Amino acid sequence: MIGAGTVGGGVYEIIMNRLGGGSDTNTTTPIITKICVRDANKQRDFSLDSTKTEVVTDVTSILNDDDIGLVVEVAGGVTFAKDAVYESLKSGKSVVTANKALIAENLDELITLVDEANNANNKKSVKFGYEASVCGGIPIIHTLQSGYNGDIINEVQGICNGTTNYMLGKVSRNYLRTMDSDECMYSILTWPWIELT
Repeated sequence: MIGAGTVGGGVYEIIMNRLGGGSDTNTTTPIITKICVRDANKQRDFSLDSTKTEVVTDVTSILNDDDIGLVVEVAGGVTFAKDAVYESLKSGKSVVTANKALIAENLDELITLVDEANNANNKKSVKFGYEASVCGGIPIIHTLQSGYNGDIINEVQGICNGTTNYMLGKVSRNYLRTMDSDECMYSILTWPWIELT
């Protein structure tokens, strides 16, 4: 896994705690063996099982590990995360990401990288999952790709963003309405811009 912030901590806890994280009784359950972070000494907001998971600061440790077949990218951004995702796909590893900015700016290139990796391996083993980057993880991408093959979809309308839903929920509960205009603007503008676009 690349990134160990709020989202990364949630992913780690789900995989390692709720799903059994490589327990001896369930060998098909995934296990997070390495987490790449910028600062290995930083205090985390989640419990890390150091007997099963190693914290590293160099992404090549993950890329060069033949036992790792899937990379989960939850670092965000379009610099380090982009490089890590590109290199993961080029090295034949499948990738799952929740990175909206990465998808918005590079989806065509990422699909090309997946095709090239699969053609080089002469099999369709490299996958790129980005369902988590849309609609708060509601499985809409898979539904649109597989359930509507015979249909022509010209447009999808609605609020498909968790942060926007959060903001509208706050407005509906008079949270933002009770603030003066400066407080309201500060509250809105301090949310990550990519979440609002």
